[in-house]
Amino acid sequence: MIWLSVALGGALGACLRYALFLSIGTVGGFPLATFAANAGGSLALGFLAALFRLGTSGPMSWDSPLRLFLLVGVLGALTTFSTFALEAVDALRAGRVGLALLYVSATLVITVAGCWIGYLLGQAVGQRPRAGAKAVPASRRGFSPREAASILRQGFFF
Repeated sequence: MIWLSVALGGALGACLRYALFLSIGTVGGFPLATFAANAGGSLALGFLAALFRLGTSGPMSWDSPLRLFLLVGVLGALTTFSTFALEAVDALRAGRVGLALLYVSATLVITVAGCWIGYLLGQAVGQRPRAGAKAVPASRRGFSPREAASILRQGFFF
């Protein structure tokens, strides 16, 4: 069941990405379809990850096939680092260094910010009290903004 959840989600996510490519494509050489897929997918990934981490049982629990369908399958296939990298290389090969730098910088900033915002929104939605809901273990709550900033400083900047 788990493999099927991931496979079906992946098929759906790949089709969504292709539909974005057909409908948006590139604008002035900027690969807007891939950018939109990565930005929107990162926001959705953060939001859903927070909800699933807060879930203690049922379809919204971290171990559910629904999480694998959505996060690993749909969003894993919708967002794509390899296409992002190829499009940046193509811009560089075409001598469009400024466009390549804009694309890489904007993608990194927007996808990380989108995932963070989505996660915070998911936490806010998921922490609303529900009748009969059990307390969420601390290990499923994620990091506070202060904890996340500390981890980033330790792991990436120092």
